[in-house]
Amino acid sequence: FDDRFLEIEAAAMWARGILSQAPRSRIGVVVPDLHRERPVLERIFDELLSPGYSLPFRDTAPRQFNLTYGLPASRIEVVGDALIALKLSRDQIELAEAGRLLRSPYFSGGNRGAAVRARLDAQLRDTGEPEVSLSLLAARAGQDQRLGAALRDLVALRSSAPNLQPLISWSAFFSNWLSQLGWPGDRTLDSAEFQAVETFRGLLDELAGMGSVAGPVGLDRALSLLLKLADEHLFQPRTGPAPVQILGVLETAGLDFDGLWVSGLHDGSWPPAPEPDPFVPISLQRNAGLPTASPEGQLGLAKRRLEHWLGAAGQVVLSYPRFNQDEPLRPSPLLKGAVFEQETADEDATLVGFSACLNRARTVLETVSDELAPEISETRITRGGATVLGDQAACPFRAFARWRLHAEGVPVAASPLDARVRGNLVHAVLNDLWSEIRTQAALNALSSEDLSGRISAAVARALERERRARPDTLHGTFARVEQERLCALIKEWMRIEKRRAPFEVVAREIEIQAAVGPLSVRIRPDRVDRLESGEHFVIDYKTGSSEVRDWFGDRPDAPQLPVYTLAFEAESSGGTVAGAAYGTLKRGALGFKGLAERDDVADGVSTPAGSKVNAAKTVADWAKLKSEWRATLETLAESFAGGDARVDPKSPHQICVYCDVMPVCRVFEQRVDAGGDEDQT
Repeated sequence: FDDRFLEIEAAAMWARGILSQAPRSRIGVVVPDLHRERPVLERIFDELLSPGYSLPFRDTAPRQFNLTYGLPASRIEVVGDALIALKLSRDQIELAEAGRLLRSPYFSGGNRGAAVRARLDAQLRDTGEPEVSLSLLAARAGQDQRLGAALRDLVALRSSAPNLQPLISWSAFFSNWLSQLGWPGDRTLDSAEFQAVETFRGLLDELAGMGSVAGPVGLDRALSLLLKLADEHLFQPRTGPAPVQILGVLETAGLDFDGLWVSGLHDGSWPPAPEPDPFVPISLQRNAGLPTASPEGQLGLAKRRLEHWLGAAGQVVLSYPRFNQDEPLRPSPLLKGAVFEQETADEDATLVGFSACLNRARTVLETVSDELAPEISETRITRGGATVLGDQAACPFRAFARWRLHAEGVPVAASPLDARVRGNLVHAVLNDLWSEIRTQAALNALSSEDLSGRISAAVARALERERRARPDTLHGTFARVEQERLCALIKEWMRIEKRRAPFEVVAREIEIQAAVGPLSVRIRPDRVDRLESGEHFVIDYKTGSSEVRDWFGDRPDAPQLPVYTLAFEAESSGGTVAGAAYGTLKRGALGFKGLAERDDVADGVSTPAGSKVNAAKTVADWAKLKSEWRATLETLAESFAGGDARVDPKSPHQICVYCDVMPVCRVFEQRVDAGGDEDQT
């Protein structure tokens, strides 16, 4: 076969074919590296022999196959969840583990409180700390009274445990810890889950028994021993007889079958390489004639096993893959003289799995074009502010899904302080500083020491406010490093502000109810300055990449500043906005990027005609640009209010890749069906 996947798939199809003719047949499939290939074997044989077995709400019909090699107990879901709960006794677990714990059905109230716990999981992800402490989890679990009470009891249980105690005491402690959480849950366990729970309780007994050869230890040591036991213990649930047995090489000794398929017989795996015992001298093993200690011994053993396989069934199939990724493989030298047939994929033969059965069901499908949502009949406040218009420009369906269906992805913590949090800190510091300084004249009047002191105090206040949401991250050395980073960044920014034309800060994050066509959106511009001429200048702070070209076109990538500009001008009682710019606070790219009526407002701000952006050069002047913005924004607002929900991404390769509602629109499936490349979506 061309690759290992096709070889395994063919073996499953072969077994299925025999069973369709003789359901009582005894079939064996030999896999040399069964422990490594178990996941793919399980998936393929489930799909082809037990269609629908892995689906939710499946029936209780037994599988048509058994795998003789088990999984480490730690990888069994009910045991893995218990181990995560026990890791919490160390005080902190990873965010992903906390989420798994909250979503687990194996703790008291797991199913009944699933919605509340899922919201708590989403809140923790939104906060973004990569690790979650027991005390924080107990404090946040207030809406789930049962969980909150259990976690508070665990805090008390942890504080009462001695630093050192015998392993038998730690075993009792772990058992008590899980009991407080109601493990293994309220619902009735199936047979495999019940056996896994009993296996884990046996591991706790084994841990207690180790105390006879170990003195008192700490919690970390005791938990590490238990985790090691769970990793080393192979769990294989007892099941009823199945017609197909998937076996490793050793399990075939003395067995007979009606049909036997031996796979993976390429020159790199058969005969296998010597595997001497690492704790006994190799010369001693070879002198004793241990077959696994030498190439000659492995060769002889492989010949005897091959001879047994050839006589173990009336029908025997030997196979090997021709490639391991890009590495070419050859048949085992023990098969010299055998003639192998090159198998090719038969589309009709391979489409026998569950999904393929659905595709071949010949059901007449009704196609409905559903691209128009109910119209928003009256002006109302719309969630999302200017982001609604940005999403409508990017893809109408994304705007509909996010702001009318309220569908959005769950955040993933990538670092202790992600870009969003760092941006919020910069905004908070600058807002605090300008509430005191207010004018450029006052800024220039401050001494270097006074300005540094104010910046340091503002940064400390911002970090303290953020620390309340992230107590496990913003402390100690990490907080000091972030304090130094922010102070240096803001000082450099203030030097840029000093070089500008005179100004006064007249608005800082004020809320404006802006009418954009039929929509009423609530916006909050970062800052508005009054220039010497009395006109206004709108600033939007950015700590990441930002470009003026994103303001242009029928579907602008970033319409926020155009919205801020027009909204403030409408709300300022006749005041005119003479310019708008990004205030970019990014290392290596500090400065303003924007457009204005004149080119003397600040470095980096030019008139439309003098801009380096080609789209801006085509506009006659600043007044004409505002007029075009108004028309574009009103068109987008009318489209959203009118119910335009087409799946129409402006730039699929950019927008769809990071879109958190793509699983709802499933645009990638449409592109694959049309012959596109799924990896490019």
